[in-house]
Amino acid sequence: MISHNFFVSNPKEFYEFYFNQMIFPDAKPNKAHLALAKLEKMGKLKAVVTQNIDGLHQKAGSKNVFELHGSVLKNTCVKCHSHYTLEETMASRNADGIPSVVPSLSQMLFCMKKA
Repeated sequence: MISHNFFVSNPKEFYEFYFNQMIFPDAKPNKAHLALAKLEKMGKLKAVVTQNIDGLHQKAGSKNVFELHGSVLKNTCVKCHSHYTLEETMASRNADGIPSVVPSLSQMLFCMKKA
């Protein structure tokens, strides 16, 4: 379900899962996030490499974070490659819940950027 092929073929179902199962706006950094941020601030840690997509390392204070799978907080238009926040992406959703920055069901690309 969380694959490029599913995203392109089933955008409604993809975004239903994405917005309902992967977005947790009230999530807070845990003790591990805070400890890593503290180690970085002390100069004992150069960077955090994470598979997490929630931005909690940054929320905890880490500055040098490498997100292997990206972040739900940063979204990129598949047509013009403009960047949008999670809030902008959520606000651009149509009646089917699909943001205007993804392919439509007919594979025509739409874009929030004015031509």
